[in-house]
Amino acid sequence: MLHTIQSAGLTLLATTVCGLPIMAQAAAPIAATPTCTLAPAFAAAVAEPEVYDSNVSFSNTVKVQVSVDAQGRAHDARVLNGSRNRLLDDAARKAALSWQYLCQGQGGIAQPVVPVPEPACRLDRLSWADNEPRFSSALRSSGLRGSVEVWLRPMAGDPAGTEVKIGRSSGDARIDEALLTAARNWRLTCPRDTPVKHPWISFTQSFNFQPRSQLPAPAASEPAPDDVVIANDALLEFGTVAGFVEELPKMKGVDLAPDQSSQPGVTLYNTSLGAIMREIETTKGLLKPVTLTHWLVMVPPHRTAPAVVRTSKREVIDDTTGKSHMQTDISILCESGPAECAELRQRRDALILRSR
Repeated sequence: MLHTIQSAGLTLLATTVCGLPIMAQAAAPIAATPTCTLAPAFAAAVAEPEVYDSNVSFSNTVKVQVSVDAQGRAHDARVLNGSRNRLLDDAARKAALSWQYLCQGQGGIAQPVVPVPEPACRLDRLSWADNEPRFSSALRSSGLRGSVEVWLRPMAGDPAGTEVKIGRSSGDARIDEALLTAARNWRLTCPRDTPVKHPWISFTQSFNFQPRSQLPAPAASEPAPDDVVIANDALLEFGTVAGFVEELPKMKGVDLAPDQSSQPGVTLYNTSLGAIMREIETTKGLLKPVTLTHWLVMVPPHRTAPAVVRTSKREVIDDTTGKSHMQTDISILCESGPAECAELRQRRDALILRSR
């Protein structure tokens, strides 16, 4: 075990991230022998997505199989080797359909490898953390469950502003409006030399307002289960794994965990005892739960590197009812391959489902 954490879910994540089994790969489409090539005029072409997922922070390539007619025009395309991201795969397929091809004979099959550049703009995670969506007590007792997708991009003529809209509705106008209200205060960071027209950045917020099933009371020696476990990538302190490697050891209130994994390339950091004691002092001796955070940093040669998994357990107080519950946020920053990143997020999703 990498480190003992007072939450079954966090312990499971800390131990399984380092020993992730290889996920069963979906059967790839059977590829035909290519008889067409991309026309020279399109040799340097790239896919330009209309929307990027907010978790995408690197460039990708997608191999597409295209059916080509006698005039060199594509009329059908399917993804052979994808990026594991629907938005990027769709952009690559549409780009391949718009290109011209040269064939041996009357049409045929082409298999271009479509480059998808990394997004120019990124979601400012600190602005997200400072402006979390707020749901009314009526919504929290509604029993609803699902997700909503909100799109953001820099406002035309005002790079400091953010244009927002619902990309995929939750099915409830109140939840959609709560996300839009929060997103209007989120910010995107973009290089100064980026084009005026920016693609959208998609952010998905999951919600679960169903009552928790009644669990047996834990033994006196066991910690109570978390009330809520959510995916929350906005809590990450740095936007790159290199930032964590360089700056995390310097942060006040962070200690290197004494119990380290024997696997090369893995380092665990915890909230320091000093930080815990300072938080206890601010409560003036009241018995209140403290915030505990763990950072699992993976660098080469670890196979999921470079990546960071951050877990934070904290008390959350509802602004409307004044009632509190414990919430565990699991954040992932992954800069490795799409398959490795998908595995990490699948592990997180499995823990979230177990907590419900």
